[in-house]
Amino acid sequence: MKIKDSNIDRFILKPDGSFNLFLFTGTDYGLSCTRFNNIISSFKIDLDDPFNCSKLEQKDLEKNSTVLLDDALTVSFNQKDRVIILKLYGDKLSTNIMNTIKVLLKNFPIENTKIFILAQNLSSSSALIKLISENKYSVVISSYQKSGGAIRNAITSILSIENVTITDDALNSLSVSLGDDHLNSIRKIESILSFIYPKKIISYDDVEKYSNDSSLIEIDNLVFSVFSGNKIGTIKNIDALYLSGLNSIEILKAVIRWSLNIKIACDIYKSGKNIEQAIQVSTPYIFWKIKPKFEKSIKLCKNLNLAKIIDRLLTLENKMKLFHNVDNALLSYSLLGITNLINRND
Repeated sequence: MKIKDSNIDRFILKPDGSFNLFLFTGTDYGLSCTRFNNIISSFKIDLDDPFNCSKLEQKDLEKNSTVLLDDALTVSFNQKDRVIILKLYGDKLSTNIMNTIKVLLKNFPIENTKIFILAQNLSSSSALIKLISENKYSVVISSYQKSGGAIRNAITSILSIENVTITDDALNSLSVSLGDDHLNSIRKIESILSFIYPKKIISYDDVEKYSNDSSLIEIDNLVFSVFSGNKIGTIKNIDALYLSGLNSIEILKAVIRWSLNIKIACDIYKSGKNIEQAIQVSTPYIFWKIKPKFEKSIKLCKNLNLAKIIDRLLTLENKMKLFHNVDNALLSYSLLGITNLINRND
């Protein structure tokens, strides 16, 4: 069956556990991902549980047509629900995949099994949507881009939670610049909140300035991926900054500035002050969204020799200026080295 758009959010919060399969589809893949994460939370599912959760992709079904049904019929560990996450890409699904899902549906209902399908770029006329919507043990949850008015309402709703207002011209400018991806839109709004902090009013100039200098937020993301030992996040954030046009020296200088703040906070924290006091002294106007990441970095780095790390970063700056043809590689290698130090110290 298909869930009406007006009922989707209510259903996500209190989903019907009698369904075996949940298909998330529509042009707004970001919103589909958000709704998927929310329903996982509503069901209290642990996606990192290797005994009860399987994660499949389209290529897995192409290689083995029985893997989906086999996983669905596998008895769960500790009497918990068996959970399968399947990701599909593209509108044109092979006959092999369609037949695999048809066979699965014929075996419904399957006790203690839930299958979640995240389908990207699947058109509303897809045969898969028709097939699943006609099955009484399955639901289709569609997510589509909002109208201009709906986007403006969504922006003001998010801002109101943070007690922030926005001028009409800024609201119009921001609503036009946001894409049709819900998740990316939320991230952009949160980034603007960080950009204007501690102000409580967003003006048209703020939106324009943010558009021209959004790399500041990306640098924050890079710093805290490094100082939390997140290798994958570090690589992704470095790549994002390079793509934004920032050069390696600019990135390094920003990392050094943040490193000094982290060192000051760690020194205060180790002296016996609480973590709130450490942050207040070192970075009094830190944005609320970044604050938990800063707290985590302080706890992970408090026993590291941060002075030595900062010295190495300063030395690195000179090396990068001398060997500018490999400066990106030098920066990436050095930042990943810091993540290794933090992981070994944890």
